[in-house]
Amino acid sequence: MAAVLDNAKVVLSPSRYLADRCTEVTGRTVHVLRHGLDEFWFEEAARSRRSDVLFLGTIAPHKGPDLVVEAWRRACPEQTPPLRIHGMVQDPALTLGHPISPALDRNGVRDALDRARVVVMGSRWPENAPLVILEARARGCPVVAPAIGGIPELLSEQDGHLFEPDDVGALADALRAALERSDWAPRPPPTLTVQAAQVLDVLAAAGGCP
Repeated sequence: MAAVLDNAKVVLSPSRYLADRCTEVTGRTVHVLRHGLDEFWFEEAARSRRSDVLFLGTIAPHKGPDLVVEAWRRACPEQTPPLRIHGMVQDPALTLGHPISPALDRNGVRDALDRARVVVMGSRWPENAPLVILEARARGCPVVAPAIGGIPELLSEQDGHLFEPDDVGALADALRAALERSDWAPRPPPTLTVQAAQVLDVLAAAGGCP
C-alpha cells in the first residue's frame, strides 16, 4: 500500500480514523472527505409504519450478527419488535437459530430502512465509513452501532446510540434505549454532488488532475 501511495498525487479517506492510520504508517497527508449518497436515498417513498429491528450485513464473525441476536433477545424478551436479518451467509450458525432473509438490492434496502425502528450493527472489526449508516440517516432511521473505527464519526446523538464493541450487555442497553426513544431526528448525510465538488476542490488545490 505504501508503494501505491507513492504514486498518488492526493490521498482521500472517508473517515478520520483511516486517514490517521494511513498517516501513521506512511507519513502521507490524507484529506478526509465524507461519503455522499445519490438522490435515490433522499427520494420520498411510501413510508410503512416502522415496526422492525433491522440487521443488514454479511452473516460472518466480523459483523457480529450473534451479538445482535443475543442483545435483541435480552432487550426484547417478548420478541417485539421483531428482528429482521438480511445478508449474504458465510456461517448460518452465527444467528443462533434466528431466521435469515436474503440479501437485498438497494430498493429492498430502502424499503427495509423505511420499515425499521432501528438499524443495529454488531461489528467487531474497525469499520471505516459504513454506507448503511448514511443510508439509514437518509431514510430517517436511527442506528445502534459499536464505537469502533470510523463509526463514531458518523453518529451524533441525533442519529443513534454507540456502545462498547463486542459487549452484548452494552448493545442490549443501547438497543433498549433506542426503542424507548420516540423523537429521533437523524441528520441527512451529504449528497454525492457535494462529495464530488469537494473532490474537485482538493484536486484543484493540488494543481489539478495529473
